[in-house]
Amino acid sequence: MQRIPFVVVLWVASIYEAGPVYADKWWPLAPSEHFSDDHFFRFVITPQDPLPLPLPLPLPLPQREPREREHGRAPCTGALQRWDSRSPGKYQPVWARALVNDDAPVEVVVDSTGRFVATFDNWYATGYGSNAVVVYGPDGAVVRSLSLLDLLLPAEIARLSMSVGSVRWLESARFEGATDRRLLEIQVRQAASDGTPTASIALRLDPITGSALRSDADLEKIAEQRVLCQTLPASDSSIEWKACLAKATSDVWCALCRRLRADPVRQVRAATPANLEGQPLDSPEWSALGVVTGFHSVSLKKAGLEARLVEADGSASVARDPVSLYLIVTNGTADLVQRIWRVPRTVERIRKVSAAACGVDVAVDVDDQDTDDPVVHTVRETLRLCFLSSDRKLEPLLKIAELPQAPQ
Repeated sequence: MQRIPFVVVLWVASIYEAGPVYADKWWPLAPSEHFSDDHFFRFVITPQDPLPLPLPLPLPLPQREPREREHGRAPCTGALQRWDSRSPGKYQPVWARALVNDDAPVEVVVDSTGRFVATFDNWYATGYGSNAVVVYGPDGAVVRSLSLLDLLLPAEIARLSMSVGSVRWLESARFEGATDRRLLEIQVRQAASDGTPTASIALRLDPITGSALRSDADLEKIAEQRVLCQTLPASDSSIEWKACLAKATSDVWCALCRRLRADPVRQVRAATPANLEGQPLDSPEWSALGVVTGFHSVSLKKAGLEARLVEADGSASVARDPVSLYLIVTNGTADLVQRIWRVPRTVERIRKVSAAACGVDVAVDVDDQDTDDPVVHTVRETLRLCFLSSDRKLEPLLKIAELPQAPQ
C-alpha cells in the first residue's frame, strides 16, 4: 500500500514580535464534497493539481505569492449540484466554474435555497489574501471577494491568533433567514494576547451584494484601515514592517496587510477564465429583470436610511404611462430594517429623485390625454412618496401625493 505523504511546515519570522505562534499541519489536497443543511444541494471541489513533491522547504507561507495557473496545472474548480428526485442518490449539475482560490478553499457553506455558495480561506494560508471570504451567486458569478481587512475592525483583528502560516479567525458560518432575505452569518474567533480564547463576535453579510452589515462608524474605520494598508511598503524589509507595527494596532494586522500588498488584484480575472461561459437565467424568478430599465438612489441621512427606486418598463404591452415603480427603503446596518413597495402609479419617465421631509420626491413625466384631443401630451408633476413618521421612523405603509409641477 502506498503511503500518503503529508507536510508539516515550521516557519518563524523575526518581524513578528507579539503574540503566540503555532505550527501548521496540512494534509494533501483531495476532492471534497460540501452539502446544504438539507443535503438537497452539493458543492464538489476539485483542488488545483498538486505541486510536485518534494516541496521546497522552508516555504514562506505568510507572504506566499499567489500561484497563477503555471506549468500546466489545472485550476481549482467548484461544481454546484442539485438532488435528482427522479434518480435517488444522484445529483444534477447547476453550475461549475474555476474558483478564486489558487489551491482550494478551506471551508465551504452551501445555501439551502441553492442561490449562494460561500468559500472561506486558502489552503496552506487561512486568513490571508483578498479572498478570505468569497460569495458566489445563483449562476456561479463572484458576488464579492473579501479580505479580513474588509470585514473586521483593527481592534478585532488584534484579537486573532496567528500561526506560522495562517491567521485563525473563522469559528463557524451558515446561511440563515427567510428564503427571500438570506444572510450569511459568520462567527469570528477572538483571543487574548496570550492566546486564551475569548467570546467570539458575530458578523452578517448580505449575499446579494457581499456587503458586511455593520454600522456606518464601523464601515468608516474599515475603509480607513484599507487606505492605511495601501500606504505601507510592499517589500519584505523587517525595518519597514516594524514601522507598520508603530502605525497599526497589532502584528496580525501588519501580516494581513503585507499579504494583501503582495497579492495582486486578480481574483476576478482568475475566477473567469476565457473557456468558461455564462449560463442564461431561464427560471421564472429572474423574468422580472428583463423589464428593469432604471435605478435611482437617494440617501436620507437624518433618518439613517437609503431609498432606491427601480423602474420597470412595460411599453411592450402598455402604451400610456408604461413605467412601473418599485421603492426599496433600508437602513443598511446589522439590525436590518427594510420595506419594499410597488408604487400604485405608473409614469412615462422619471426626471429626478430627491429627499423630502416624509420620504422622497420623484419628478416625473406623465401622459395626459384630453377627451377632445386625440394626441397624447406629456405633462410634468412630482410624486411625493411618504414613508417616514414625524420622528423619522420607517412607516409600514407608503403614502403617495401628486404635486403639480410648472413646465420648464
